[in-house]
This record gives sequence, C-alpha cells and structure tokens, in this order.
Amino acid sequence: MTAAKFVLYIICRRVATPSAQVLAIDHRNDVISNTVAVTCGIIGIELRIFLRTNIKWITLKSVMKIWMHIIHGSTIYIMTFICALLM
Repeated sequence: MTAAKFVLYIICRRVATPSAQVLAIDHRNDVISNTVAVTCGIIGIELRIFLRTNIKWITLKSVMKIWMHIIHGSTIYIMTFICALLM
C-alpha cells in the first residue's frame, strides 16, 4: 500500500494543477505516517523483547511527531491551494 501511495505521490507531483499538488501532499503524508508507524512498531516490539518491558512512549512520541508534521504541512498547502483558486 505504501509503495502504491509513493507512486501516486510521484505522479501527482508532476501534474502542475493545484488539485494534483494537494493530492500529492496527501499521498506523501500517508507514506510518511505508514513508514513511521511500522518502524516504531518494529522498534517497540524489539525493545520489548530485548528489555522485557513494555515501551509505550515510543508509539506515543511517534504519533505526536506524525500529527505535528501532517498538520503543519497540510495547513501550508491548503492555504496555497485556496490562494491559487482565488486568483
């Protein structure tokens, strides 16, 4: 799924319309969030096995970073898209 989203991201980035650019950002956010979620899940499992304890803060911290990245990036591109529509 992440590979398909990455291909869609590349395709949408090449199209010069504001709508395609917003879709590209959405696909990019999906790729980043899926990659970070899987990576942190694997790290959490490996640390839990290695340390024999539950490491919940890794998942929580990664979710907060993903959320901040998506909100920040989406806000910038949404404002750009709205400005492009109004002009």
